[in-house]
Amino acid sequence: MPDGKVVLTRRLKAAPAEVFEACISPDILAQWFGPTAFDVCQVDADVRVGGTFSFRMTGAKGIYSAEGVYRASARARLSTAIASLSHRRMFMPALKPAAELAATASKPFPNDSDEYRKARTALLAEEIELRRQIQRVAEQRRALPPGGEARNYRFIDEDGKEVGLADLFGTQDTLFTYFWMYGPARERPCPMCTSFLGSLDVPARDLEQRMAVAVIGRSPVSRQLAFARERGWRNLRFYATVGDEFPTDYRGLAPDGSEWAALDVWVRDRGKVRHFWASEAGGETADPGQDPHLAPDPTPLWNILDLTPGGRGTDWYPKLDYAKKKEPGRAE
Repeated sequence: MPDGKVVLTRRLKAAPAEVFEACISPDILAQWFGPTAFDVCQVDADVRVGGTFSFRMTGAKGIYSAEGVYRASARARLSTAIASLSHRRMFMPALKPAAELAATASKPFPNDSDEYRKARTALLAEEIELRRQIQRVAEQRRALPPGGEARNYRFIDEDGKEVGLADLFGTQDTLFTYFWMYGPARERPCPMCTSFLGSLDVPARDLEQRMAVAVIGRSPVSRQLAFARERGWRNLRFYATVGDEFPTDYRGLAPDGSEWAALDVWVRDRGKVRHFWASEAGGETADPGQDPHLAPDPTPLWNILDLTPGGRGTDWYPKLDYAKKKEPGRAE
């Protein structure tokens, strides 16, 4: 078993096109897929790079399921198309329905009304379904094919040294960058960018055990650091762009000179830096009455507000500073 791989070979009396069809057609898959003595009751297959695959089968001990993401798909490489499935949950027992889990977990707090408990249990089931959906999306994200190779963008680090994008990785193979709206024309940084970076500063030390974290701006590093120290940030690493190629290419700088926050993930593979993922939640993706954002929202501020009766509101945004509120019953 060289390279830790198992290669199975089987000769079939059929044309390659027929074999391929048998591997992608849900109706045909249901007739032969799975172990002996199992009946396949549901098959879904979206055969394209990034497409998903799932099935449910019944056996002597209950219902089992499998799901994955196609990492490659080509008729000339049939074995690759099928074997490249992300199969983190292959042949695991099917998950219990969310409503069943919610009903088991839901227990009243003091003085709960029947109406409240019923509504809360229904909400709990939706929250469980949402968690599962987030997990499925995360798995699909991890299975993305290689992104575009990055140019050798240049930056200035905190020591005044010019470095390349690859240098921002340090010893890690994954890099998280956040381009914030603090260009030289701005007197103060974007309040939303500030709120997000404030929530990132403390866990940055934990995150850097798994990946590198870099905050990138168009202002000199000394100016960025001065504001960071003003806010009490101590763990984030700041870089200044050399020229505007980086923010222009990765949607942080518009042709009219306006800035936009840009969150990107990069990977380093065999000496090459590739773009892995970006938050592509532009205005075109927003639903009516909402600001552009995806799920899960990486900003803790909004997630916490979503737990409250008032929610995010429709016209409230964070500020850099707030007037101090007078405490009730306290003289000035």
